[in-house]
Amino acid sequence: MTSVSPSPLKTLCQNVFSFFVEDISNGKETLQIPCLNWVDTRSVPPFNYVKDCCLDSGVSMETDNGFMIRCGCSDQCSLSHCSCRQLTEDEGQGLTRPNKSNITDGYDNSNRLMSKLVSGLYECNKYCQCSSSCGNRVIQNGIKHKLMVFKTKDIGWGVLTLEDIPQGSFVCSYVGLIMNDEIANRTGLDFGDNYLAELDYIVLEYAKECDGGISGTSSSEGSLVLSSSSNSDSDTSNQISTTGSNMSCSPLLNEDNDLIDEDGHYLVSLSSNTPQSGLSSYSIPLTRSFFNESHSYVIDASSYGNVARFINHSCSPNLFVQNVFVDSHDIRFPSVAFFAQSLIPAYSQLFWDYNYIIGSVEGKAVKCMCGSSNCRGRLI
Repeated sequence: MTSVSPSPLKTLCQNVFSFFVEDISNGKETLQIPCLNWVDTRSVPPFNYVKDCCLDSGVSMETDNGFMIRCGCSDQCSLSHCSCRQLTEDEGQGLTRPNKSNITDGYDNSNRLMSKLVSGLYECNKYCQCSSSCGNRVIQNGIKHKLMVFKTKDIGWGVLTLEDIPQGSFVCSYVGLIMNDEIANRTGLDFGDNYLAELDYIVLEYAKECDGGISGTSSSEGSLVLSSSSNSDSDTSNQISTTGSNMSCSPLLNEDNDLIDEDGHYLVSLSSNTPQSGLSSYSIPLTRSFFNESHSYVIDASSYGNVARFINHSCSPNLFVQNVFVDSHDIRFPSVAFFAQSLIPAYSQLFWDYNYIIGSVEGKAVKCMCGSSNCRGRLI
């Protein structure tokens, strides 16, 4: 059997960089995602690469087609005919203040999302009759822009784009293992909870919409309280394996956690139960209450995740986060997708705003190292 010789580029990278992986997704994504380290000799922390969220035992997502809107379109799903696009518009009008003028109908003719939809965006799904290439199928078709994971000098691993990303373009989704928060808490005690994120988001965003924008929160259109932990990864031997729907997350904050890792990088984890300025006067039920559940659900990206787990924080982000519903309309489990907030030039690092509440943990202070002109100085 004839062996396949490595590409000249791969050979060059292996000789130049102390750590290089040609495709961190191991073929899971439609495009290869290289990973390299030009800072030191450490390899990427071990994890299982997955394209979609995995459901832990005991977690049940409602996927009955009787509870889902589906379209019978034979064209590219125009707003005037597509039931899914009309649902996006109807939900947006229902949750948005009457005097708000920037209501959008979802994706434009270039499959881009130019502004955030608080109520969520409904893509066409597997029960729809439209083409798999219709204009209302975007995040389900995967990553379309070339990305790379790399080691930064100051803030751990990060992600940069290898090509220009136009404003409103889909970049990637944030995925991991979905589990009951009671199980997640036990897992966190044993293995740490820097990747845990609680899944109660839309109701809090609705509260902010009703109030016309809560004071004390970021004014950035792309900011969202959500959990990621790229900087908390401890560098160990290279063990990346591949094994799924994507979730929107509100962070989980543990006051007992150390918030700085061994390299001096800040760790990222918050809780949707963390008091936010301006929300205390609202008595809005969490998503789980609509299902008569006392527990919440948590997404854990520590063992299972994708390229999004490495995206860093900035007080001036170039990504915004959007809740998207694809194969389920279960409001407990929207997919969380990252879109370009503006044109992102090639070789730029990708950032989103973790949107921490400064002072939310008594006795803890974490310096922000984003370096942007709008830096708030602290993460917590």
